[in-house]
Amino acid sequence: MPLAPEGSGITKTSDCLASSGMSNGKCYLVDSTASNNWRQLRIVNATHNWNYVEYDPAFTFQTASLQHYELYDQAADVYQMTNIYSTVGVEMQRWLHETVDAYFHCSGAECP
Repeated sequence: MPLAPEGSGITKTSDCLASSGMSNGKCYLVDSTASNNWRQLRIVNATHNWNYVEYDPAFTFQTASLQHYELYDQAADVYQMTNIYSTVGVEMQRWLHETVDAYFHCSGAECP
């Protein structure tokens, strides 16, 4: 597998570094631990088939440090091409964040 996109000028692993903690676009995402900090919640029930993801370069997952949100309706968008996060209401966005946060911080029998 190639290290970087063709024409990027990257020829060895030591040249493939994240810039300022974020990917500089010259290397594949796997080069940057900051750009790969995410957590995910899968919701499958009688009314929803959703995949929710939050990205945080600091891996603290505090509201102020969250960089990006994604929400996909897997029933309508199997390949996750259309991020519908901005189309759901603030209350649903809050519920998604609080629910993934509860799972992120629990262990064993204390999980929801």
